[in-house]
Amino acid sequence: MWVSVMNMYKATRDDAINYLRGISIIYVVIHHSFTMPVTIELQWLVGLLQRITSEGTTLFILISGYLFYYLLNSYEYVDYLNKKTKNVLFPYLLVSIPAILIYVLSLKTNHNWLDMAQFTEFSTIVKIVYLYFTGAHLGPFWYVPVIILVFIISPLTVLMMKFVNPLILSFMCLIIAYLLPRPPGNSNVLMSYAHFYPIFLFGAVLYKCRAYWLAKINNTFVLSFLLIFYAFLILSSTLGFSIPPFLDKIIVFIVLYYLLQKSNGLSDFIFLKRLLDILAVYSFPIYFIHGYFIALTRMLWGETIWSNLIEYMFFGLSVFCITLIASVFCISAISILFGKNSNKIIGLNYKEYLKISPILSLSYGVKNVD
Repeated sequence: MWVSVMNMYKATRDDAINYLRGISIIYVVIHHSFTMPVTIELQWLVGLLQRITSEGTTLFILISGYLFYYLLNSYEYVDYLNKKTKNVLFPYLLVSIPAILIYVLSLKTNHNWLDMAQFTEFSTIVKIVYLYFTGAHLGPFWYVPVIILVFIISPLTVLMMKFVNPLILSFMCLIIAYLLPRPPGNSNVLMSYAHFYPIFLFGAVLYKCRAYWLAKINNTFVLSFLLIFYAFLILSSTLGFSIPPFLDKIIVFIVLYYLLQKSNGLSDFIFLKRLLDILAVYSFPIYFIHGYFIALTRMLWGETIWSNLIEYMFFGLSVFCITLIASVFCISAISILFGKNSNKIIGLNYKEYLKISPILSLSYGVKNVD
């Protein structure tokens, strides 16, 4: 019976997963925008907000695993790595340069977890290599070395998806991700990899078995249970204990995917559909560069310990809007300047970009893009 409900849908465009890409980058940017020091009086409320918006990266990892299985029929290891090198590694090497120079030239002498006294003793080459391998030079960049490790061992992913029972595999993934938590401050690439790789696998299982769980969640009782459990997970951070937040985002993924499917791809919400379409295409480039704009706004404003909730919310929302708009303008400028090579510069899928940009589409023609 289990096997009979796991038949994959035909490999057509999946609007729900596409819109989830846009929602994921909103989670990431808004969480980083509101990560600011506050007084003790505000800590519980801000902690609740941080819990709700945290782990946007988990959504990205789940989507990556989902899409990996979605495209499994066309998987070929060397070609897969070549594409990831162009779309992920090259942009990472390039976009990292300003942040790395700031540390190598000692323009910044403090860090959340890096031992700067030891770091300053390194030679220039060692500093550069260390920063590239850890992603320590800019907050969100820890993710890239981790996902590259996931790409490298993708043949193991294929084997597990083919030969391990999905129910057993999903259970193992959740247990391992729970027992091997995300390291504080994303300070250890291997620990982050050990935590997130099972989540990537779980995303692949979600695609393989989506007919099964979509049918289950269509039951009002099951959907209500998931929403109540989600509320419990969120509130756990204010009740003296905290359950790892990656579980929150697994529920968010499942529920939002179901609702997006049920809404027939947001066919009745044209503006929202258009907005999420744009953010989906821009999502990975925004991930690459949004840390620069957030750091710039903080540097211009200065370090502030917020004591007024309204001022905190207003400033955080302002940083979010400025960062998102500035990122989109920057990415658009790069896409115009570099065309189909934008993937190597900023990680932009140029074919997708042309589809949401009618002017450029008429100018260049989607069919002419490699």
